[in-house]
Amino acid sequence: MARCARKGVTMKLAYLFVILLLGIVVLGCAQQQSYETPKNVDSAAPVGGKAGPDLAGEKPGDEPDATPNPAVTKLLTRNSQVKSYSFDVALLPDKRGGAHYDVKGTLIRVTPLSDQSAETGADVIFIDTVARTADGYCVRGKTKCLDPNAPIAMDYDEWIVPLPPSYLEDITYGEVIGSLTFFNKPVTRIKYQRGALYYEAYLDNYFGYPQRVAIGSNPEMTDIIGGYEYRNMAFNTVQDDQLTHVDVKL
Repeated sequence: MARCARKGVTMKLAYLFVILLLGIVVLGCAQQQSYETPKNVDSAAPVGGKAGPDLAGEKPGDEPDATPNPAVTKLLTRNSQVKSYSFDVALLPDKRGGAHYDVKGTLIRVTPLSDQSAETGADVIFIDTVARTADGYCVRGKTKCLDPNAPIAMDYDEWIVPLPPSYLEDITYGEVIGSLTFFNKPVTRIKYQRGALYYEAYLDNYFGYPQRVAIGSNPEMTDIIGGYEYRNMAFNTVQDDQLTHVDVKL
């Protein structure tokens, strides 16, 4: 009878060991599955000026063994020489025209197209990227310009666009795929991937600033779904007095 009791205890211990072992296996599988869950893929920067450069998703430099491409970093050696710049922005994929931007430090002056300023009457907009403010003025005497010195509150997100330097960190890890001339500037074509999306940048050969950044849904870039062109870019020509409103004498 004692032998039967010992046998029963042994069987119970065996069952407990099997249950514990199965629990460890299930837990390990669950942990492995959680690590294999795909990361959030990034979305294209919304076309229309309501976008920032910080897109969600895996960056080119996120891979543990990722290193900057020496051929690209060589093109960026004169970045520090750029103190100001200006450009005409156009939105992809339809390349419709946007406003003119003058940029120096954290301040931006935007000169919108006439149809963009028709509703508010503002024909110049001053943006502060730190304070995230946008103040418009009707300095050119349009119909709605009752007081050229009175600021018009504007929607910051509507007028800010991803600025060319915001792409440089990702571009550093890209692949050089060729060269061409873009708006009379020699540029180097660079491709890289973020999450499920593909990017092609035209990098100015002298100062290393992006002149165009296209976002595609396939590696061949035959389906462009967003991005920006920075046309007619000029460097180091913007003056401080261009970036703040100067009262008009009435």
